[in-house]
Amino acid sequence: MTRWSLGDLDRNSETFDAAAARLAEGDRFCSSTSWILPAHQVLHLKRHSWIYAGAGGWVALAIGHFRGIGPLLEPLEAFWGLASPFVGHDLEGLVEEFAAFHFNSGAARVPLLLSGIPERSALLRQITRVFGAHRDVSLVARTHRFVGRLSEGLDAYLERRSPRFRRNLRAARRRTANEGVDFEYATPPASGADAEVTRLLSRVLDVEKRSWKGRDGHGLVEPSFLAFYHAMLSRLIARQRIRTLFARREGEDIGYAFGAVFAGTFRGLQMSFDDRFRHLSLGNCMHQELIERACTEEGCDAYDLGADGRYKERWADENTVLFRVLIR
Repeated sequence: MTRWSLGDLDRNSETFDAAAARLAEGDRFCSSTSWILPAHQVLHLKRHSWIYAGAGGWVALAIGHFRGIGPLLEPLEAFWGLASPFVGHDLEGLVEEFAAFHFNSGAARVPLLLSGIPERSALLRQITRVFGAHRDVSLVARTHRFVGRLSEGLDAYLERRSPRFRRNLRAARRRTANEGVDFEYATPPASGADAEVTRLLSRVLDVEKRSWKGRDGHGLVEPSFLAFYHAMLSRLIARQRIRTLFARREGEDIGYAFGAVFAGTFRGLQMSFDDRFRHLSLGNCMHQELIERACTEEGCDAYDLGADGRYKERWADENTVLFRVLIR
């Protein structure tokens, strides 16, 4: 296997992301460079990248030293545990290739924490088989991921929601219309990406500060998450993958949402609204608006709501499990 630097990964990001887009299972978007590079550079300090390219693809890890644990190899994004460290056209072969390399490397005794591994997947079986012959392999945590299926169209998707859910959604849309709320959907231009990121985040933060998240110091008002999203948005805008939605009333932004279009999926990223308009159920209205756009304008076959959050179950058709696997 060949060692890669972060710069190598960045320069070859289109090739790497094309392989991430073809992953048969797991979180494709969160395994791409638009997610893993900002996460590593902003959220995970004092680590060194540990990236290898092999015949079957790439293994994207980083090594850090943790109090009470010692050195640990983990994926470039280890905060939510969504990113798969294995990306390529032959994941089972890649696991075997990497294991043979790792056992003979200077990091052979360093524990491995692998995340984003789908439950009951061929990848999990291969990790367990190959590493389990030489190491202790255990499932130490799980992340739930919620996805709505759009391949049969908007009407079929809505039919799978409960009658009460659909009734409440229709009532919410009537309330927003009666109060003069409209929705602005856009793809920010790739030219002048830095200026677009600044402009977008200025509008977003103006709403966030008036939301319950902003009041409680959560969401994008938290400095590290703002820096993470700034770095990620810069990459997504330059690649024309970001989509933005603003709920507006009387010339004022009162809600926002943004997400990424990647590999036939609309991946929701952040959403919030002015708490003065909580009675309008703006969150539900913006979800529906994004789903409609994903179907009619983007041609997406899935709406990915991300990880955890009980309210997401109502919008999802699939609740899949991604494991963290500890090898030591």
